[in-house]
Amino acid sequence: MSTRHAAASPAPSRTWERPLSGLRAELEREAADTAPRWAWRILPRGACVAVQVLDDTLKVRIARPAAPAGADLRRWEQELATFRRELCLDGWEEENDPEGRGVAVVFSCRAALICRYCRTRKLSENGVLFGGEACDHCALHQQLGRTP
Repeated sequence: MSTRHAAASPAPSRTWERPLSGLRAELEREAADTAPRWAWRILPRGACVAVQVLDDTLKVRIARPAAPAGADLRRWEQELATFRRELCLDGWEEENDPEGRGVAVVFSCRAALICRYCRTRKLSENGVLFGGEACDHCALHQQLGRTP
């Protein structure tokens, strides 16, 4: 899927060439400052990643300018799996974006369900074992005196 997004020639500040794992945190900060507008970046191979903070919900949108077909559909699914892993989106609600041109998927999660430390989705608003603002993994590290 080498098709570049229509906005693929944005100003350098809109391109992202650093590790994917740091993208969500950067976009979350920007989206919080500009809410309810989307904060977005174009990746080197043309995918557009956008984040929006709406009331108590965080949304992450992954888009490409052309809908995949055939073998490209499999590559799109693999690409989404990479985004889920690298942007810590496992367990989030996921839906196809019907308003998007090309292909787009929107992931959403209530902000109260996002761990303060690792930014993954907690199992419940209060955590399961320890409660509070951390997922159980990070809360356990805190209990043991380690940095999550």
